[in-house]
Amino acid sequence: MDSHAGDVTTPRLLEFDAMALSAVDDPYPIYAELRAGGPLAKGTIAGSWAITTHAEVSAALRDQRLGHRFPREYIEFVTGMGASADLQQDFLLNHDPPDHTRLRALMSQAFKGLVVRKLRDHITELVDDLLDRAIELGTFDVIDELAYPLPVQVICHLLNIDDVDRDRVRGHATALVSPDQNSQIESADWLRDYMGGVLREREPDPEGDLLQRMLAAEDGEDAFTHHEIVANAVLLFFAGFETTTNLIGNGCAALLGHPDQKERLWNDPDMAPLAVEEFLRYDPPVPFVNRITLEPIEIAGHTIKPQRWVVLLLASANRDEAVFDNPADLDISRKPNPHIGFGGGIHHCLGAMLARLEGEIAFKRLAERARTFEAAGAPQRRVSGVRSLAKLPVAIS
Repeated sequence: MDSHAGDVTTPRLLEFDAMALSAVDDPYPIYAELRAGGPLAKGTIAGSWAITTHAEVSAALRDQRLGHRFPREYIEFVTGMGASADLQQDFLLNHDPPDHTRLRALMSQAFKGLVVRKLRDHITELVDDLLDRAIELGTFDVIDELAYPLPVQVICHLLNIDDVDRDRVRGHATALVSPDQNSQIESADWLRDYMGGVLREREPDPEGDLLQRMLAAEDGEDAFTHHEIVANAVLLFFAGFETTTNLIGNGCAALLGHPDQKERLWNDPDMAPLAVEEFLRYDPPVPFVNRITLEPIEIAGHTIKPQRWVVLLLASANRDEAVFDNPADLDISRKPNPHIGFGGGIHHCLGAMLARLEGEIAFKRLAERARTFEAAGAPQRRVSGVRSLAKLPVAIS
């Protein structure tokens, strides 16, 4: 990893540890400071850069000179996820075209509009069951008893995975983005074995469930390799709950911190779709995405050399004063709301439609059913590569 010498002229240096910043209670003043220094900031890790503003991040998301296929040593060095690097290299989100194109074309079948819309009644029933238990108890942890079990049960349904395994799979899946290297090694190995076992029990079937369709794609001109199938089965499960869990958790935390906005939603539960968009802007589940320069690229008047790590700060872009009025305020009626909480370009979040539907139903039913919804203790943040809570205790009736 060499120095920045000769990369660009003199952008402001920045201390940037993306994983640690995601766990800060309020990182947004730091993002504001970065934006004040310009669209591009230089990291203290050699070869690293951050893009901070909405226009430049939006353009970078669609710029195919910024790739996703990090060399293994980059995954180890810049993400801290070296222990699971082999598994992650086969993830869809770590591929560039043409491999990305064929992988996404198959995996996107699980998230087609018709498939997702058919889940509305199922999701509503799941939410009501979870709220029944919470209201009966009077207190609950939003994360463990709503935000996590809801999307996990939905993705288990889509992948035809036995619900009894969901807690074990969840623990190992979340450990993939843990800073603990030992946990990564154990979890990467466990997930390979588990998903390999699930796949061995399925028959290839181009008309079957998603995992069966992936198996059927082992043959043919654009075939998946077995390693790709196992890795992306892991990714589907992880991506199927992680984003939605954090959308619901961060959204509930935002409402608890803004009683006026919670009252607006409780008075008009049909505002839930707009509220979900605002939660995605205000405190997005994925605060940043990583790219690597494939060729020299000019950003904000500066040229960055090939093979440099570039962090696109989605969370900073979503608070850009040049795009959003009063961006530090939570406004569940905000419209238009051109946030980039789900990224953009060819790597736009595969499960965005499903996450929106789950979030919309969860917040609508919460507003319709909960007479009271108040903090019952301090929230706890989780240190990881995403913006997430470990605990959010709430009193509910």
